[in-house]
Amino acid sequence: MASPTPCSSPTLLRYALLSSSIPSRLPLHLLPQSASGPITQFYRLSDKKLALGSQLLQRLLLCQTHQNLDPNITLQSVTLWKDPESGRPGYVLPKGTNEPRIIDYNVSHHSGLVVLAALLPPPNTSIIGSSKPRRIGVDVVATTLPQRSHSSQEFLDSFTSPSAGVFTPREIATINSQPTWPLRVRLFYMHWALKEAYVKATGTGLVTDLTQIEFRNVELFDLDRSMGKRYTGAKLYLGGVEQLEWYLEVEVFEGVIEGEEDEDGTCYIAIATEREGLSDEDLRAEWNVVNMEKDIGKWDATKR
Repeated sequence: MASPTPCSSPTLLRYALLSSSIPSRLPLHLLPQSASGPITQFYRLSDKKLALGSQLLQRLLLCQTHQNLDPNITLQSVTLWKDPESGRPGYVLPKGTNEPRIIDYNVSHHSGLVVLAALLPPPNTSIIGSSKPRRIGVDVVATTLPQRSHSSQEFLDSFTSPSAGVFTPREIATINSQPTWPLRVRLFYMHWALKEAYVKATGTGLVTDLTQIEFRNVELFDLDRSMGKRYTGAKLYLGGVEQLEWYLEVEVFEGVIEGEEDEDGTCYIAIATEREGLSDEDLRAEWNVVNMEKDIGKWDATKR
């Protein structure tokens, strides 16, 4: 297992944007017209905000990492794209740039929270020619079940039955070991977030055989906060073999205002990435809560 190394500049970035900070009169002028069109197709304002937030975080990342190479870069000048096969996000190199400054990044959103996790190369190093590109996946989920038409038991049974093809017998037993249904739901969401983050990192999506991907040693770390806000004890097994090269974390994030009805404003954020190259600073760094005016507005072309 690779050990964290000292580093003067973080190479793992974590951005979070609360959709409640996005004005109801959507600032679509922050995007090129071609990117704003799909956002307006959503019916609910909450969905429009999440889609806009995803665009803004990706464009913010590009602006911040490429500003020294393209001093005229803005939110509107960035061109994003999505891989048609894997659905993973990507971007076109800014004008005048011949080398990317981002190894990989991934985005996720859920009921009021948009998150982005990115891997950057260490200072004064090149990505071009790397024999093994590093990957990263991120997923955000609720910690409680919205009270709709089904019960917690019905909800869990639809995912944890062997016929569902989502969890392994060991994972199902771990989830069902909790004494109450709310705790089982909570542990289910931890497993789901880790599994989703991993398949997003590898680019296989949920079309792969999820029962070949198993997470062990997953614990409800945040009930009394004695273990802190971040849990890194989960272990990844593929086909029964432990994958020591993967770094896994789950963070509890509180204060989400625009969640689904009956959710408690708390989310889990999971990250899956290769452990190689991560520094002590990367592992300790907090989620950066993005400010619409100070962080996003700085890169608005209409203000230049």
